[in-house]
Amino acid sequence: MRYRLRTLMLVIALLASLAVVAEFATRDYRERRRIEADLFSMGANYVSLDENNAPSFVSFINPVGFDGIPKYGSFDHLDFAGASLTDDAIRYVSELENVQVLHLTECNVSDAHLRILTDIGSIEMLRLNGSAVSDDAIGAIASIRGLKSLDVSGTLITSAGIEKLEQLRPDFVVRWEPQ
Repeated sequence: MRYRLRTLMLVIALLASLAVVAEFATRDYRERRRIEADLFSMGANYVSLDENNAPSFVSFINPVGFDGIPKYGSFDHLDFAGASLTDDAIRYVSELENVQVLHLTECNVSDAHLRILTDIGSIEMLRLNGSAVSDDAIGAIASIRGLKSLDVSGTLITSAGIEKLEQLRPDFVVRWEPQ
């Protein structure tokens, strides 16, 4: 068979383009797997990444070696439901720039932990339901930057604490049901 030079050049260009696309997809795949492995090594049991390979939803049951978490900067959704958190884990979370939704449901989170979390860049929604936080945490909760929504159902926070919180931050949407 005889091929024209132009056809041959077109086939070569097409093959080169496919090789570049395959390399990019492979590099992207490797990067995604590296990020997932890093988060799993910190104790994550579920990791979801967005289109830019940034962690969007990460769930932890037993966080360990958590000192690497601040390098990710932001999370859409960070879930510690039922986890046993150390002071160090909370301190590392407080170094994050932004967390849209932070679940500390049924955790051992304390009033002192919430005072540490006031250093975080921003949390939009905080779920503390079922934890042992009390009225002593109201000042710390009110000072968390960016907070718009709060769930403190089933905590030790009283109606007096809720009233104080509403005075300090009337812009909050608070869900509260006494224990």
